[in-house]
Amino acid sequence: LYSLAFWRCTVVIPYLANPFCAQQRAAAPEEAHPSSGGAVEAGASLSAQRARRHVRAPGSVFFQGSFSAASYLRGRFASLQDLPGAHVQDVPRGCSESQNASLRPECAASRLRGSPLHTARGMLSHEFCLVPRGDTPSSGRLYAALACRCVPLLIANRFAEHFAFPTRGRYDEWVVSVPEGEFMRSPRASIEGAIHQARPQLTRIRSA
Repeated sequence: LYSLAFWRCTVVIPYLANPFCAQQRAAAPEEAHPSSGGAVEAGASLSAQRARRHVRAPGSVFFQGSFSAASYLRGRFASLQDLPGAHVQDVPRGCSESQNASLRPECAASRLRGSPLHTARGMLSHEFCLVPRGDTPSSGRLYAALACRCVPLLIANRFAEHFAFPTRGRYDEWVVSVPEGEFMRSPRASIEGAIHQARPQLTRIRSA
């Protein structure tokens, strides 16, 4: 990395929250408890969401992104796909970058699932969002989850110093931490344990 960047003038800008979170919340207010048998599906039509409002299935988990990026952690996400109410999907890398992406049948669905609008709808219909570290312990997914009031399950070590405005933000009140070592030893058990401990505090976390 140093050999590529040592001569450059680098400007680091803050991550931006997903702008569709506020839009979707305004269009379809959230209900506190499920009344229609489960969560609104990721990618459901806006008219369907208006009719059913945003409903979060208890204990449900959301993630969509490339399992091959930062695969040290994400490579184990496949074991979380059968958690109750989970939407944990791999969005293959390269579908938006390759010139031949349009020829790959999986790319059309991947581009749709990975759009900011559909990501917001998914986050709004689940109680918890997986937030694995990226190049640094914090990531843009963290701020999108906060904007959608999807409680972040932050899988990272030594993350506090990487947050934006760390002296002002009350991140310990907003996120649920899952240590990397614990997750690597037992991905499913660590996530289930974090959800079990956090569920009684969801109202307080979202209020904060």
